Amino acid sequence: MARKHGATRWQIYDWRRRFRQRGMLPPCEASQSTFAPLVVEGALEERPAPAIKLEIAIGDVVLRTDTAIDAEQLSRVIRALRASR
Repeated sequence: MARKHGATRWQIYDWRRRFRQRGMLPPCEASQSTFAPLVVEGALEERPAPAIKLEIAIGDVVLRTDTAIDAEQLSRVIRALRASR
């Protein structure tokens, strides 16, 4: 749930420790759990997915491209490489 809202596990531990220090949480872990609402003040910015590189070795020839290549175009290139050997 924390990751969904851009928080890390370590932030949750830190927040819990700080609440405990302020007396807002019981000191004993065995006590009944208390939950504080997680408030997200703004929409998280979407990060573009990193470009994934594709590498295909056919004999001594290595074809490098990204995954955005059209499947039909990739098939034609592979067939041409195989035919040239």
